[in-house]
Amino acid sequence: MKSKIILGTILSFSLFLLGLMSYSCSPNNKIPSENINAVLSILEDDVSGIAWSNQSTVNLNSLSASNSQGIEFTSSGVVITDGGNYIFSGTLKNGSITVNTDEVVNLTLNKASITNPSGPALYIKNAAQTYVTLISNTKNFLVDGKDHSNPETAGAIYTNAPIIFQGGGSLDITSISFNGISSHAPIIMNNCALTINGVTTQKELD
Repeated sequence: MKSKIILGTILSFSLFLLGLMSYSCSPNNKIPSENINAVLSILEDDVSGIAWSNQSTVNLNSLSASNSQGIEFTSSGVVITDGGNYIFSGTLKNGSITVNTDEVVNLTLNKASITNPSGPALYIKNAAQTYVTLISNTKNFLVDGKDHSNPETAGAIYTNAPIIFQGGGSLDITSISFNGISSHAPIIMNNCALTINGVTTQKELD
């Protein structure tokens, strides 16, 4: 049986925003609605039943992968172009992960730290849906910067597709210039620990 909790508000311009909050994804948690400007859904869904035809381990320190299918390395980081399970570890100090595919993607974070001074650390340009799976007992970090090259994609995470957070690790999401998560699609949280730090101005919410 699925349990579902809807919290927060929907902004008038159909962009869901997560600003400053600390959240442990558990169906029993209670979050004051004034802490968020988003729709949060807690579901008992995960990707444990998916048999991934494509899987790769990605080292962010060296920008290398065990399997290059569906992965492009560019001057600005990593681009995922095919569905599959991609396991990220290491540190990327000046770049991002971009997802651009019509398929389902699972981004598994295993002690991963990504900082992008000029845009979102995670940019889901296109996907059927994207899972962010946090390996148990790991700490992971996504940080943007003050100088977004494209203000239309501001935020530490910017997504145009549904995003599902899950797993037994933790994820710190920090935006220096906007909200921690900006989404045009549902944000789903299931059995994970997120700390989200962001900045919102009245002008951005008008």
